[in-house]
Amino acid sequence: LSYAAEGGNEEIVRELIRRQADVNAADDANHQTPLHWAALCGHRNIVQSILATGDAKVKQTDGSGQTPLCCAVRHGHADTVRLLLEH
Repeated sequence: LSYAAEGGNEEIVRELIRRQADVNAADDANHQTPLHWAALCGHRNIVQSILATGDAKVKQTDGSGQTPLCCAVRHGHADTVRLLLEH
Protein backbone atom coordinates (compact mmCIF):
# COMPACT_ATOMS: atom_id res chain seq x y z
CA LEU A 1 0.00 0.00 0.00
CA SER A 2 2.84 2.40 0.80
CA TYR A 3 4.41 1.93 -2.65
CA ALA A 4 1.10 2.60 -4.38
CA ALA A 5 0.46 5.64 -2.17
CA GLU A 6 3.92 7.04 -2.87
CA GLY A 7 3.58 6.37 -6.60
CA GLY A 8 0.17 8.00 -6.83
CA ASN A 9 -1.60 4.89 -8.10
CA GLU A 10 -5.15 5.58 -6.94
CA GLU A 11 -6.64 2.46 -8.49
CA ILE A 12 -4.25 0.12 -6.69
CA VAL A 13 -4.65 2.03 -3.41
CA ARG A 14 -8.44 1.70 -3.60
CA GLU A 15 -8.18 -2.02 -4.40
CA LEU A 16 -5.77 -2.69 -1.55
CA ILE A 17 -8.01 -0.78 0.85
CA ARG A 18 -10.98 -2.77 -0.42
CA ARG A 19 -8.99 -5.92 0.38
CA GLN A 20 -8.42 -4.55 3.89
CA ALA A 21 -4.72 -3.69 3.65
CA ASP A 22 -3.43 -2.14 6.86
CA VAL A 23 -3.50 1.63 6.28
CA ASN A 24 -1.24 2.12 9.33
CA ALA A 25 1.50 -0.32 8.32
CA ALA A 26 4.81 1.53 8.62
CA ASP A 27 7.77 0.79 6.36
CA ASP A 28 10.98 -0.53 7.88
CA ALA A 29 13.30 2.25 6.76
CA ASN A 30 11.54 5.45 7.85
CA HIS A 31 8.53 4.11 9.76
CA GLN A 32 6.26 5.98 7.34
CA THR A 33 2.71 4.84 6.75
CA PRO A 34 0.85 4.98 3.43
CA LEU A 35 -0.70 8.23 4.70
CA HIS A 36 2.77 9.71 5.26
CA TRP A 37 3.79 8.79 1.70
CA ALA A 38 0.63 10.13 0.09
CA ALA A 39 0.88 13.38 2.07
CA LEU A 40 4.60 13.79 1.37
CA CYS A 41 4.01 13.34 -2.37
CA GLY A 42 0.90 15.52 -2.45
CA HIS A 43 -1.46 12.79 -3.61
CA ARG A 44 -4.60 14.39 -2.19
CA ASN A 45 -7.03 11.83 -3.61
CA ILE A 46 -5.05 9.00 -2.05
CA VAL A 47 -4.92 10.82 1.28
CA GLN A 48 -8.69 11.16 1.03
CA SER A 49 -9.14 7.44 0.27
CA ILE A 50 -6.97 6.45 3.22
CA LEU A 51 -8.79 8.82 5.56
CA ALA A 52 -12.16 7.54 4.34
CA THR A 53 -11.40 4.12 5.84
CA GLY A 54 -11.80 5.66 9.29
CA ASP A 55 -8.84 3.59 10.47
CA ALA A 56 -5.92 5.88 9.61
CA LYS A 57 -3.88 7.19 12.52
CA VAL A 58 -3.58 10.79 11.35
CA LYS A 59 -1.21 11.81 14.15
CA GLN A 60 1.14 8.83 13.86
CA THR A 61 4.77 9.94 13.64
CA ASP A 62 7.47 8.51 11.41
CA GLY A 63 11.09 7.81 12.33
CA SER A 64 11.84 11.55 12.23
CA GLY A 65 8.90 12.46 14.46
CA GLN A 66 6.88 13.84 11.54
CA THR A 67 3.13 13.37 11.14
CA PRO A 68 1.54 13.13 7.69
CA LEU A 69 0.45 16.76 8.15
CA CYS A 70 4.06 17.82 8.77
CA CYS A 71 5.13 15.97 5.61
CA ALA A 72 2.51 17.78 3.52
CA VAL A 73 3.46 21.16 5.00
CA ARG A 74 7.20 20.63 4.45
CA HIS A 75 6.63 19.80 0.80
CA GLY A 76 4.17 22.61 0.11
CA HIS A 77 1.07 20.55 -0.66
CA ALA A 78 -1.58 23.06 0.44
CA ASP A 79 -4.61 21.02 -0.70
CA THR A 80 -3.37 18.00 1.20
CA VAL A 81 -2.65 20.14 4.27
CA ARG A 82 -6.22 21.46 4.26
CA LEU A 83 -7.62 17.95 3.95
CA LEU A 84 -5.50 16.64 6.83
CA LEU A 85 -6.47 19.59 9.03
CA GLU A 86 -10.11 18.54 8.64
CA HIS A 87 -9.25 15.24 10.34
